[in-house]
Amino acid sequence: MKTELQRKLMENYPKLFGLMGDTSKGPKMPMTLFGIECDNGWYNLLDSLFYFLEYENTHGSEDSPIELTQVKEKFGTLRVYYLGGRLESSAVDDMINLAERLSAVTCEECGAPGEIDHTAGWLRCRCKAHEKASWEA
Repeated sequence: MKTELQRKLMENYPKLFGLMGDTSKGPKMPMTLFGIECDNGWYNLLDSLFYFLEYENTHGSEDSPIELTQVKEKFGTLRVYYLGGRLESSAVDDMINLAERLSAVTCEECGAPGEIDHTAGWLRCRCKAHEKASWEA
């Protein structure tokens, strides 16, 4: 994902990225070593998901806030890994599962409706316009 889009998500949802608390040794960013490892088309999916997760952080238990550890594409769909959260709440897992399932029908390149395509040993979710272009590059 483009750096400016990642930065926007981190600015909008700082708690999810571990940017709060003691920053005397610099911001703690466990998952940002690699950044968000997917293309720009899933930005809106991630923005909606992170909004919900940030809401859970604000209105849930402050003892164990949700903190993202990895966000990436794997086998053509979105994967979101995290630490923390309330043990009794399955809503977080449900929302993550929903975002992951929606990514299977959302072009990772542009966000248009798409489908999983298997070419050259790779699985990618692409719309018709980006289907051929992604393999020719």
